[in-house]
Order: sequence, then structure tokens, then C-alpha cells
Amino acid sequence: MKFVTSAVLGASIAAALALSAPASAAVIYDAVKDFHGGVSTGTWSYGTGTGGVSFTAMTAFSTNCEGAAGISCWQTPTPVDRVPLVAKNTTLSTQFIYNTVVQPTDVLNVHPGPVSDAIVRFTAPTSGLYSLSGFFETLDTNPNGVALSLFLNNSSLGTLPFLGSPAVAPSTPGGTIGINLGLNLLAGDRLDFVVNNNGSYYNDSTGLSATFSTGGVPEPATWALMIGGFGLVGAALRRRRATAAV
Repeated sequence: MKFVTSAVLGASIAAALALSAPASAAVIYDAVKDFHGGVSTGTWSYGTGTGGVSFTAMTAFSTNCEGAAGISCWQTPTPVDRVPLVAKNTTLSTQFIYNTVVQPTDVLNVHPGPVSDAIVRFTAPTSGLYSLSGFFETLDTNPNGVALSLFLNNSSLGTLPFLGSPAVAPSTPGGTIGINLGLNLLAGDRLDFVVNNNGSYYNDSTGLSATFSTGGVPEPATWALMIGGFGLVGAALRRRRATAAV
């Protein structure tokens, strides 16, 4: 039996794609780049509570978090030992703070409190398909271990204890665990990234990187052109199969 070569098929698909208009640009929501002061709610929110049960927005913002120059953070009005908090290194290089914490520039520092989780919440601005990628990372040189959870509208997507390899002072973060999900979200759906103290809240600084992308797909009119184009490809293949020798 003769087969249509990949070159012929590729040329046919290329011809079909040539009929289409350019795809719309993807919209990116980045937990680190989008970190903000002013208010702790919006597309990205920073809070405390119990994962899957309660969320209370943090209300105290500082650009010099507990004396750490270049570290901005959200905290509760009366933190205990500086926590719970969600912090970002706003300098241009990794910082070593509080004598045990390596704070890179590419992650948020999410630290639970004595009796409450630290929560970073993403609220979908629009309905659509979202691609989520990122990781949790150990930031302390003497980690005790934390429990990490993801909740979609208070429904658990998974929970696991995490004791990555320790960070190495003054500039090397520790072990990581990756996050990769495809999600079909409605406008207003909430995805919570939760760090629980898993017992002791000391030395629980945990890095979070999370990026959502949506869009980047052809517009409806473009889909119509592409479907028509692929229909032409299908017709060409059927003609070839009809004349192929066995």
C-alpha cells in the first residue's frame, strides 16, 4: 500500500493554514510579575485562612517587610513572628533575609502562620481554557516541611506534604515540585494556592511561581477558514487513497 508522504501532507496543511488569519495573542497572568500593593484582592489576591474553607484578605502592605530592604509583602494586621505573609523580592538579585531565607526574584515567598494557611488566590477574569504552569520551592535553609494544596472554588485538586531539599545560603533555593494543569474556568472561578504549616510554622518560607495563559487561539472566522482548509486536505487524501495500489 502506498502512503501519502509527510512532505505532501505538510504542504497540504500549510496551504490550509495559509488561508487563515493570524491567531489572537495569549493573555498571561503571572503571580510574581503581577504582585501588587494597594489592595490585596483582584485577579490575584493574598490572604490567610483555611484552604478550601475560608479566605481572609491580608490588609497590611509594606515595601520594607519587617526591615528587609527590597522585600515587599502582604501580612495580617497583627502578624506573629512576621507571618503569615506573601512577599516578593523587588530587587534585581537574590536576597538572603532573616538569617535563614533565600529569596529569589522569580518566586513569591508564601509563609503560613501559627494557626492559619497562607493563600495566593487567582480569580479568572473571563471564561475560557487556561493553562497553568509553575512550581513550589523550598526557600529556607532549615525547612520543617509544609503541606501544599490547590483548591478550585473550595474543591481540592490535591494535597501533599512537601519537604524539598534545603536552600543553601546565601543564594541557592532548595527543591521544587512542579505544577502543570489545564483548566476550563468560568469568569469568577477561584484557584487557591495554599501553604499549610504542617505542624510547626517555623522555617516554612515556600516559593511559589504560577503562570496562567489563556487565548492564543484563532478567532471564530479563522476557525471557519481552517476547517474549510482541512476539508480540502481531507478530500485530497481521500482521492489519493482511492487510487493507491494495494
